Amino acid sequence: AIIDSGFDIEHEDLQNVKISPYSRNLLGDGTHPESWMRDQKGHGTFVGSLIAAETGNGVGIASLADQAELMILRVVSTHCNRFPYDAACDSGSGTVAKVASAICYAADHGADVINISMGAADVSYSATLQSAVDYAKEQGIIVVVAAGNGGGSALYYPAACDGVIGVGAVDSYGIRWSFSQHNSSVDTVAPGHQVMGIDIYPNGAAYTEGTISSTYTEGSGTSYAAPIVSAFAALAKQVCPDLDHDGFLMLLAEGGEDKGIDGRDDYYGYGLLKGAALIEFLLEESRTADLQLYGGSLEEPFVYAIGSGSRIRLPIPVWEDHVFTGWYRDEALTDGPVETFDSLEFGELVQNEDFSYTAMGPAFYAGWEDYVPVYPVWFFLEDGAEIWQQLEVAEGDTLGTLPVPDGADSFTGWYTRPGRPLTRVTAATEVNGPLKLYACWSGDGPGEKLLYRGGAAASLLSRLADFWKALWDAIFG
Repeated sequence: AIIDSGFDIEHEDLQNVKISPYSRNLLGDGTHPESWMRDQKGHGTFVGSLIAAETGNGVGIASLADQAELMILRVVSTHCNRFPYDAACDSGSGTVAKVASAICYAADHGADVINISMGAADVSYSATLQSAVDYAKEQGIIVVVAAGNGGGSALYYPAACDGVIGVGAVDSYGIRWSFSQHNSSVDTVAPGHQVMGIDIYPNGAAYTEGTISSTYTEGSGTSYAAPIVSAFAALAKQVCPDLDHDGFLMLLAEGGEDKGIDGRDDYYGYGLLKGAALIEFLLEESRTADLQLYGGSLEEPFVYAIGSGSRIRLPIPVWEDHVFTGWYRDEALTDGPVETFDSLEFGELVQNEDFSYTAMGPAFYAGWEDYVPVYPVWFFLEDGAEIWQQLEVAEGDTLGTLPVPDGADSFTGWYTRPGRPLTRVTAATEVNGPLKLYACWSGDGPGEKLLYRGGAAASLLSRLADFWKALWDAIFG
């Protein structure tokens, strides 16, 4: 969306520009919304030409994002011979209310980027404009605003609003243009001195067919630096539609060429826009999250592309003698665990030793527990029979409540194994390895080897006594 003075769609190098059906003239009495092309100043046409003039057609100039669709929102008018002033079409020019309503209109009608190459130093305008900017930012729109051309440190609005990208201007040598504002609103700088664009009022008069070549001319101002940044915001949005203000600012900071004093400053912000680097940051698989491993390690480097447009699955770390319990968003390990995150989620902007910046990925904290082996405990009702029941007990833990088989009136307990010596276990018995337990029944002694028949056992001595008694009776009657 270009919030400005309108756009001349009839110019030879602008006839094929894609225009949004939501383009509107927001001036006048509301009866001429279609008059958005009524550019009485030429400012909006110059701004729009830098973004979307037809490129590669052998005519005029080349733009930066010529396939971008422009939503022309006309909020500025003047007296002009080409379009004589008409209150029904032109009244209400340049008011804060008009600009704020245009921002909200753009947000409501699908804008991805908003360019505002105008502003004022009156702080009383700030609340109205801030409210509109907040509304646009909440919807993921990148709002780009010219920082102003006073050459001083005064704040211009809406450039000084929170949530916008404030743009200063540099010359062809990358040096700050002398009239570019220098203050805290400057986030980045772009070419804004003697920039080639389309001026539909060359030498102050409307162009004709015979003078159209003179419309390709140079202009200077932060007004023309801002659309260069907006064009790259549009390209970035094409790669990654969910990129928002915060993410775009992070990329500008990381990819900008530092100028002036080391690090961010009020003259150059985070530095000169480097468009190619910005797009590469989106496409390359070079980003990594801030993973706090606490002794663990990754089997391979973890990288991803910001512009993947998908949720990124976090890796599974390893640590000998520990069990990984998940990734958390806080050191206290209360926010989580989480398995994925959005590729556009950023962490802190970190200044490096060379004063460059790195846009960190989100921070995640690994949760660990000491590894404790878990052992099986098997219960048998007779020697050689199938497992009756099975428990799993962590090393060092006690058995706890033990199961009781049918025939509890004759069941005397569980023992470690048949044969001798027999060791009876209880709920307090500590487990330090796999354990087989056998049922013992009344009549079985701890010194006897148990033999199992179904659910009951008879001692070896008892069975021998029965055998000799039967043999004695058979011989001696």
